[in-house]
Amino acid sequence: MKSILEKVIVILSLLLSAYGVSGQGQANAMENGWGIQAGWKQLLMADRHVSPLLYRSDALVIGGTYRTGNAPQWEVSLNFQVGTNQAQTLGQRTGILDGPPDIYGEKESFEVKANPFLSLLGGQLRGGLSWPIGDRHRIGTQISLAYMQTGMGLDTWHYTQLDLAPTYSYYYPLGPGQFNLDFSLPVLAMVQRPNYAFDPSLPDEDNYYQAYLKEGTKLASLDQLINPQLQLGYTLPLRNGRRIGVQYQLSWMSYPDPRPVRMLGQGLTLTLTR
Repeated sequence: MKSILEKVIVILSLLLSAYGVSGQGQANAMENGWGIQAGWKQLLMADRHVSPLLYRSDALVIGGTYRTGNAPQWEVSLNFQVGTNQAQTLGQRTGILDGPPDIYGEKESFEVKANPFLSLLGGQLRGGLSWPIGDRHRIGTQISLAYMQTGMGLDTWHYTQLDLAPTYSYYYPLGPGQFNLDFSLPVLAMVQRPNYAFDPSLPDEDNYYQAYLKEGTKLASLDQLINPQLQLGYTLPLRNGRRIGVQYQLSWMSYPDPRPVRMLGQGLTLTLTR
């Protein structure tokens, strides 16, 4: 965690020293425009119902954003994640998987890799509205849909969360650019987990889709799902009218049903907007 913060400080210093643009209007008056993003995200994941091990994922993140208006301002963003996910103590390893017995009672065995290098796929779609309060604050609300599929041991593991969250943003002129802080906390969410996270035996073997929905989807409120998300960033206007920014994200997720699943995430993103 310390090394990431040091990288953020270095990048901010380079941005401040590279450009000499002056002039500040209302701090939270963000201009309309498109943006592209590229960065890195790390997750520490523990799902006690699936595996006793702690897993770490590192993923490349690419995406885009679009915002318009100031009062209210609405913003839509979409990103995709691809990377690796491995048990911290064991790393990538191989295992033997036995197939079903044939009519003679003999089984065929297969050697498989647990958590190969490219073993994580994910994405997030988010939309929100916000209103200015004074020159440096904004409050709003957002809807977010996040999906992740990876592996834990020899099992395929996935997690889906659709949530509604209030948001708060703070802006402060700093040098030629602007510092920003964004915070959100979901108050209501639809959480979908693999069916084996509830019961290894499906309730209806003739209809796997209905069984998956019955066992894997639940409505959760703030007393069950705890998922605060914080972002610190710095945006610098360029002479050609574009803006370049760097953001550091920190998140925590805890959900208890049926056994605790927890994720600690951090990431670093570069954004170019026009």
